[in-house]
Amino acid sequence: MSLRTAGSVLVVFLWSVAVVLGQNVWSVTYTTQSICVLEGSTVELSCSIRYPSGTVTSTVWFTKWGTGVEPEDLGQDPEYAGRLEYHGDKKNGHNLRITDLREKDSATYKFRFITDQTGWKYTGYPGVTLSVTGLQVKVTGGHQDKTLTCITTCTLTGNPTYIWYKNGQHLDESTSPQYKDLVSSNYDDSYSCAVKGHEDLHSPAVCVQDQICSRVTYTKRRICVLKGSTVDISCTYVGYYSTTSTFWFRSDKSTPEDLTRDPGYTGRVKYTGTYRCPFTLRITDLREEDSAEYRFTFKTYNVEWGHSFPGTTLSVTGLQVKVTPAAEGQKTLTCITTCTLTDNPTYIWYKNGQHLDESTSPQYKYSVSSNYVDSYSCAVKGHEDLHSPAVCVQDQICSRVTYTKRRICVLKGSTVDISCTYVGYYSTTSTFWFRSDKSTPEDLTRDPGYTGRVKYTGTYRCPFTLRITDLREEDSAEYRFTFKTYNVEWGHSFPGTTLSVTGLQVKVTPAAEGQKTLTCITTCTLTDNPTYIWYKNGQHLDESTSPQYKYSVSSNYVDSYSCAVKGHEDLHSPAVCVQGQICNRVTYTKRRICVLKGSTVEISCTYVGYYSTTSTFWFRSDKSTPEDLTRDPGYTGRVKYTGTYRGPSILRITDLREEDSAEYRFTFKTDNFEWGHSFPGTTLTVTDLQVKVIPDTVTEGSWVKLTCSTTCTLTEIPNPTYIWYKNGEYLFSDSSPQYQYSVSRGGSDSYSCTLRGHEKLSSSKVTVDTSSLSCLSVTYTSRIICSLIPSVDLPCTTIYPTDLQVKVSPDTEAGKRTLTCSTTCSLTVNPTYIWYRNGQSLAWPTSQQYSVWSSETESYSCAVKGHEELHSPAVCAQGDNCWRVTYTKRRICVLKGSTVNISCSYTHPTSYIEQGSFWFTQKHPVDFSSYPEYAGRVEYNRNTENHHTMTITDLTEKDSAEYKFRLLTTHDGRFSGLPGVMLTVTDILLEMHPTSVSEGERVTLRCRTKCPVSLNPTYIWYKNGQRLTKPITSYNSLILDPVSSEDTGNYSCAVEGFERILSPEETLTVRFGPKNTSVSVSPSGEIVEGSSVTLTCSSDANPPVDKYTWYKKNGASLTGSEKTYNFTTISSEDRGEYYCEAENKYGRLISSSLPVDVQYGPKNTSVSVSPSGEIVEGSSVTLTCSSDANPPVDKYTWYKKNVTSPKASGQSYIITNIISEDRGEYYCEAQNGRGSMNSTSLMIIVAGKQTSVMTAAVGIIVVVLVLILCLSVFMWFRKKASTSPSDTRDTADDGQGDSSPVYDNISSMAMTPTAAQTAATDDQDDVHYASVHFSRSKNQEVPLYSTVQKQDEDVQYAAVKFNHLSAATQPTAAQAAEVDPSVLYSTVNKPRNKKT
Repeated sequence: MSLRTAGSVLVVFLWSVAVVLGQNVWSVTYTTQSICVLEGSTVELSCSIRYPSGTVTSTVWFTKWGTGVEPEDLGQDPEYAGRLEYHGDKKNGHNLRITDLREKDSATYKFRFITDQTGWKYTGYPGVTLSVTGLQVKVTGGHQDKTLTCITTCTLTGNPTYIWYKNGQHLDESTSPQYKDLVSSNYDDSYSCAVKGHEDLHSPAVCVQDQICSRVTYTKRRICVLKGSTVDISCTYVGYYSTTSTFWFRSDKSTPEDLTRDPGYTGRVKYTGTYRCPFTLRITDLREEDSAEYRFTFKTYNVEWGHSFPGTTLSVTGLQVKVTPAAEGQKTLTCITTCTLTDNPTYIWYKNGQHLDESTSPQYKYSVSSNYVDSYSCAVKGHEDLHSPAVCVQDQICSRVTYTKRRICVLKGSTVDISCTYVGYYSTTSTFWFRSDKSTPEDLTRDPGYTGRVKYTGTYRCPFTLRITDLREEDSAEYRFTFKTYNVEWGHSFPGTTLSVTGLQVKVTPAAEGQKTLTCITTCTLTDNPTYIWYKNGQHLDESTSPQYKYSVSSNYVDSYSCAVKGHEDLHSPAVCVQGQICNRVTYTKRRICVLKGSTVEISCTYVGYYSTTSTFWFRSDKSTPEDLTRDPGYTGRVKYTGTYRGPSILRITDLREEDSAEYRFTFKTDNFEWGHSFPGTTLTVTDLQVKVIPDTVTEGSWVKLTCSTTCTLTEIPNPTYIWYKNGEYLFSDSSPQYQYSVSRGGSDSYSCTLRGHEKLSSSKVTVDTSSLSCLSVTYTSRIICSLIPSVDLPCTTIYPTDLQVKVSPDTEAGKRTLTCSTTCSLTVNPTYIWYRNGQSLAWPTSQQYSVWSSETESYSCAVKGHEELHSPAVCAQGDNCWRVTYTKRRICVLKGSTVNISCSYTHPTSYIEQGSFWFTQKHPVDFSSYPEYAGRVEYNRNTENHHTMTITDLTEKDSAEYKFRLLTTHDGRFSGLPGVMLTVTDILLEMHPTSVSEGERVTLRCRTKCPVSLNPTYIWYKNGQRLTKPITSYNSLILDPVSSEDTGNYSCAVEGFERILSPEETLTVRFGPKNTSVSVSPSGEIVEGSSVTLTCSSDANPPVDKYTWYKKNGASLTGSEKTYNFTTISSEDRGEYYCEAENKYGRLISSSLPVDVQYGPKNTSVSVSPSGEIVEGSSVTLTCSSDANPPVDKYTWYKKNVTSPKASGQSYIITNIISEDRGEYYCEAQNGRGSMNSTSLMIIVAGKQTSVMTAAVGIIVVVLVLILCLSVFMWFRKKASTSPSDTRDTADDGQGDSSPVYDNISSMAMTPTAAQTAATDDQDDVHYASVHFSRSKNQEVPLYSTVQKQDEDVQYAAVKFNHLSAATQPTAAQAAEVDPSVLYSTVNKPRNKKT
């Protein structure tokens, strides 16, 4: 036993302490009473027991025991999950092993057992005291020399040997925990200790002086992870000196080797982290061989961390389901690993591929029944794709799926095969692959995203393969396989194979000065350890298994580099510059192109040259010397170059031929450089259309499938529409390349296909001849399809048998018969025959004839290899004296919900008498009519002797199965007719392509069943539950071309005669631009000024209108782009015609205009006079009332100011023979249904007939002069009277004199009509004040205020003062000469115009 193994399990056998209580010899004897072990190690506790009689029924180890309850079994404690093991039989065994010990495991462990004697339970005291400790280095001593001691919290059991490390290097071993030598106190060195046999459980490294010494501390000592997962192993490191290099290595290597350079880890290892921070080693795609101890080392200028210092031990494990017996007929399931998984994972359980349960315990919580059907698998949460293989509970024939690979990483543009093997306890009825990220599992062959790129191959129990070609990044997904039997469907939640699709990129990183390192990187690790190819300036450079180019390259501006993977050279990375972005390089637009023969193709690339280009040309890579295509005679008149430097350089080839299929490359030259000729270019494949005929079992009414195929997936026609012709006449068109029809006798028809838009490039014709009763012949005119064709110009024919018979004839040997498997038609090739005895295939006879004894009671039948489904009827070697069952139909297809009759005839040896019969489906013959799910749906009828019919009603898809007839006779005779009748119950399905279209495109709806339900069925179509009366159909398809918005709806279909069985509905969504755009107003009815009004733009569109624009007729567009336009308070100015424009991504449409009429009361009511000018007494005057109103004013009323009663009504008021009494102010009132308004007043002044202007002027002047004279006299008298005998009164009156003002208001009343109107519009004119003061003395003033009010002027203030000076204020002689006591002082504030 190695030291490591010996140290993993510490079993200490010291002295035995017997604990005997009572007189009945009950005892528990522990091997030891106390144990001290290291944290992280393993310990084994053991004991032996004695009891007087009976049998031990249960045992338990425990540490906790509550009052009044049984002690808690350690096995049920989550803290010990996955760390406990019982040696031997748990019921009677008494050894407990605890792994991965932790400090909190320190406790006293006791053992308790129970016997079958009533009430007899016994617990052994005092138990075993377990102490768990770590290691620490204790530094003691003086300033210069130190003493090192390896200390623990308890004394380790077993006298261990201590190991010492200095700077990670093994130093010494000793049985003493104290290091034998004193160590110097320096800042560089660190020390650590360990116990022999437990080197991985060493103490942390400690510094002798300060905390800056060299040391490495690992985050975890042990890690257990799943195979295929990713692990991070980390540590922190400190160096006294600057670090020059760091790396991780495996401890089992003789010389430490940087893992990044180990070929076994290529592409799977990455370092992250920095000094003093966690430095992490990440390993991806873990394998079992990665299990090892990983160590970290670093170098400084004068120190290297030792390689012998223990690191982190990594264990890589897979998952397995362990099945152990439980109660009778039950099993216990445990998800086991070879080590205890780190971080207490959650376990997930699957039953038959379906998610079942989750638990932190690796043991499934329920016992499971022991049956032959079910399989179980487990996984760990977060790593569901790394599940265990599915295992059977009983035997090895349960349902299960096993994937070949869990993860695959491949290149974009390549092809991948994803495979699995599957087993079903019952016969399989359907199989398919699907993506796990789809909400509902969808067969990939029906997914439009995989059209033409997916193919299934394989059979039951053999690898079943999904092949995907022309891989794209969006193909990255998890792919799962499922299968159905008549009563089991493999679960969709069972993890499958994860596919990652990646491109190649060259990563340039700095190396030494002026140098760069090149790495060919991918987003995942490529499967199967590829070989990398390097190109420099388009020239092949090197090959290596490492993704990193082996040399550093110089940092220049000229050179470019690219990489590829061997076998996929055409999928190379883009060329990248080492320095800058002006290096020489060529980038092809497409790597692969597939086009039709006879069409035109454009192959393009862009190129950049560091120097000026002198020549460019295209060439074929299969030429020994690059030759300019324009000079190749094979391309004369068909090749043209276009394009410029840095722009796409295009090669155009017309009238394509199959021999044009090749790889085309571009090259250019400069004065001192030529782009390499070995750099992969664009691969062109030229294909023609071919009709492939794939008959099913060729019998009356079976399907024949025609496929319009090409040798590659057309790249220039991404979603082609296929057009079919029968006998040269148009048959139908569809997005699917397949056409199916049922075989009927007596015809010979030719078929061909083409693509829409390429009708002239049709396929060759294929003739399908069904005129023979026993053969179907398919004649091709294309050599590619038929490999037996001797000449290109001659057609080839493939014959398919439709009827096989076994003929019985006498043999040359006495007592024998010769059986001959024959058909009336001559098969194309020499076939291999298969013989069956009583329905079971025989391995060795493969010829057309087979000899049997005539006395045999077995029946025989035959088939042709490759057409095993077409069996001949079984025959007897002699008459009808054999066991034989002949079914009326070998295959039956019916609709779900319908009724089916399955019938057969049978014979048996004449010496047996029939006693019973029944039908069965499972491997073991049990009358299936006794199953609960068939109750009331199955009926047996014996029509005639030796003929039996079974009827099943209300069929479901679960009824799909192989039904076999079993005959029971005397003498224990039992015979089953094998193979039986394959019944397929199918839903009727509606396929729509596409389901979402733009108006004007084409939509094809196809009504499908999994199998033909009748001969040439007629299909009925429904839209929104209503039957379509005149649909445009073609076979099983409904064609909508062109599709319109009215076609939007839910569609379903049915088969005529089964109208009650409808397919599930499929919804057709038609995208179209706005239609029926209109404007509506709310509220409806009359719109009154001041109310709230909303205009709404309505339009039918899909997707809905995303932009609305509002317009007012004869005006600009309005603000806002919403569906509604709101007037919060509508005004008369808002009236007009409005319209909107609705827009989505498919178009726009303008609505018709909607008039918006806003009603309001009279506004701007005014009066005008005619004639204008002076109105003379006796003349005629017309006053007119004008007003804006909606509806128009319906009533006018005239008023004269200061006159209560109206003067007149009507819009005009005429005053004939006007007199002076008619003068005055007139106004009108306008009224409608919404309100009324008065106009402003108009002043009418009537002049006398004899008064002239001159006379009036003279009169006014005279009056003014008289007034001035009177005023002068008045002022003189006032002055005289103002003299007083003394100044006493003057002083007393200084503040109290009579200063009451005299106010004079003058209002201009006689205004012209124009002035009146102006005043009416400005009714807040300021008042003008004039102030005149007449003062008798200094202190007394009698002001005269005059206010002149004009309606069109601002306030004016005028102050005039007459002052008599007092003696105190008399001026000097000089001043007196200048001052006149009668001076009038006037202050005039000039009127201001009114602010508006």
